Amino acid sequence: MQKRILVLAALTILPAALLAQSSSQSKVSTRNSITISGTISWDGKTLVADKDGATWNVSNPQAFEGITGRRVLTRCRAAGQDHTLEVISARPVKSETRYAVNLGDAAFRR
Repeated sequence: MQKRILVLAALTILPAALLAQSSSQSKVSTRNSITISGTISWDGKTLVADKDGATWNVSNPQAFEGITGRRVLTRCRAAGQDHTLEVISARPVKSETRYAVNLGDAAFRR
């Protein structure tokens, strides 16, 4: 009799605990910040990701003030389905220096 009561109690409490745990994890995942590198549009309202070329709308474009039109590394919160970002911080990324060889240059004339 006692075993049946314990089994019945376990079966009623366990699903409720699992359900509460899964719903709290989904709330936490939407609040976590992510890092995206990309290029800011000239008006600062969109960000084009370098990795997959996805376009994100920015909910607070004043965060990009002074660095519009440049490549940045952005720490933000994503709103998911509608591709909206809330920018926490942004810093410009130094662009790579590319060197070109000019065979007509004086260093190659000998």
